[in-house]
Amino acid sequence: MKRYAVLVVAAVSVTACAGPQSAAPAVPQPALRPSSVADRQPVRSWIDPAAQSGDLLYVTNSNGTVTVYSYPQGKLVGTLSGFVQPYGACSDKSGNVYITDYSSTKITEFAHGATKPKRTIKDPSYSPQGCAVSPLSGALAVANYCQPDTRYPGNLSVYPKAKGYPHAYTVQDFYYYYFTAYDSSGNAYVNGQFSVYGQNYEFAVLPKKGQLRQIILPVTLGFPGGIAWDGQYVVLGDQSSDKIYQFTIANQQATLANTITLDGVAYNGQFAIDGSTLVMPNQTNSTSNVLFYNYPAGGSPTLTITDGVFYPHAVAISHVGSR
Repeated sequence: MKRYAVLVVAAVSVTACAGPQSAAPAVPQPALRPSSVADRQPVRSWIDPAAQSGDLLYVTNSNGTVTVYSYPQGKLVGTLSGFVQPYGACSDKSGNVYITDYSSTKITEFAHGATKPKRTIKDPSYSPQGCAVSPLSGALAVANYCQPDTRYPGNLSVYPKAKGYPHAYTVQDFYYYYFTAYDSSGNAYVNGQFSVYGQNYEFAVLPKKGQLRQIILPVTLGFPGGIAWDGQYVVLGDQSSDKIYQFTIANQQATLANTITLDGVAYNGQFAIDGSTLVMPNQTNSTSNVLFYNYPAGGSPTLTITDGVFYPHAVAISHVGSR
């Protein structure tokens, strides 16, 4: 039945992939607040020089800005501008930060604490969402939601050394590609949805040497949320709930280890796990914030950031130098 559905949806209007959340999914859409002209007041890029010597937290916002905070204190210390629709965020072991710009089909790299781009990576014909950097090779993986203004699906693109031309990977049951993460062995994971209508929660692995392969999860998740590696488990988020899930992955088999509840979470975006701390971008129809939690305990947030936050999508932690 699913294979037949692929043939049916291929005939839909070419505008079906015009933007994230434009198709009608099988579950309620997360509260992704669209930006308006009023939201996008001119903003200059700035950062407190005193903060550049410390660890930083980067947050992508729906008003076209990326706000920067001292980490783990959560004080606003900077803002990056010049984006159209910043969505994903990730960092490498040297502290460089990568921001995917959904509407401008590119990824921008910033050195730790910098206000001017270090490099712009082209992602032609696609709308990039999530990203991750391999701790082994430095390769940049980008989850391309789809090809904008067409009926064609997205992919997982991997840029060797985070530059140049990517290797593109697809898997049969994916149409939309959302978020991605690497484990410590260099395997990349990605989630997405089947068909132009945004059905199901699909999950796949790209082995360090191999092709993208689908993994069937032992539990049902509603809507693709963030992905992270905590040093032991692959952690998957579900945008339709306040929970994240720890899985062990072996021989293309997933085993559920634990389910963690995060009080106060309404939109489960691209979160970051840093030892015993989890940082989650959160938004509802009426408010937005960034929440800190004890990990893996979960429960009530230990810190809430609202200053400069505007319906965030993703967070990334940038440590000073190599760890």
